[in-house]
Amino acid sequence: MEHLTIDQFSEVFSVEKANYQIFSDFDGTLVHSADAPHKIYVDKNLPKLLIDIAGKHSFCLVTGRSVGDLSQYIAIEEVNVLGSLGAEFSAEASGITQSYQLSETLLAVEKDLSLELFAFPGVYIEEKPYSLCIHYHNFQGDILSLKTKLQHIRKKYDGDVKLFQRNKLFELSINVSDKGKAVRHFIHSHGGKLKRNVTNIFIGDGITDEEAFNKVNAINGISVRVGFNPDSSAKYYLDDVEEVHALLTYFSNNYLANKSRKIQRVLN
Repeated sequence: MEHLTIDQFSEVFSVEKANYQIFSDFDGTLVHSADAPHKIYVDKNLPKLLIDIAGKHSFCLVTGRSVGDLSQYIAIEEVNVLGSLGAEFSAEASGITQSYQLSETLLAVEKDLSLELFAFPGVYIEEKPYSLCIHYHNFQGDILSLKTKLQHIRKKYDGDVKLFQRNKLFELSINVSDKGKAVRHFIHSHGGKLKRNVTNIFIGDGITDEEAFNKVNAINGISVRVGFNPDSSAKYYLDDVEEVHALLTYFSNNYLANKSRKIQRVLN
């Protein structure tokens, strides 16, 4: 994994030689992670930057949040969104159209959780379209004991339910999708709308982004992780959220510069 500095942006991402399909995670990538999902701080310039990027490149947010939840922070009608680890899709300019109900499997899992989690004060459950998030930000007890209990519940549904741990939460998810599958489907289904010589980029920070890193790596794309992790499949890493914003700003600014050069060549 190579450290990607701001000075290297023009070397790694040449706007003269390629068009880009940009995928980006949200929490921990575009915004700093917080003690609880609703406590995130969204920089006032971020929504405008994302709309600007979406108007100049092919851009898609890929997040574990539901589409409805994300809409509280970002004007999602202006961008493509793959929500709930790719199980939901909101197309640019279409708004939110998908409703959902918890599957029978997740309803059974939630029932089991309600019987067990009373022993873990401060822990609460968040429903998502195809998963249940168990938040332990306010739990002062033994996290390993909580994880062991969740692993025991998951084993009852072995093969149907996955368990993830990230950002002070556990997530029990049914095997509907993951970010890698979501990215692959988006690329294939939107291939006719993309220009030739497209390079796919995925930017993320956590374990659920690894499938997407592997997917873009397999098609000669560029994977970028936020924060160094020697076990990650990402080719490059940025230090923090602010450097992600700098990278997106680079794409926005150099798109205009590149288009201006091409127009000037035509006029001459």
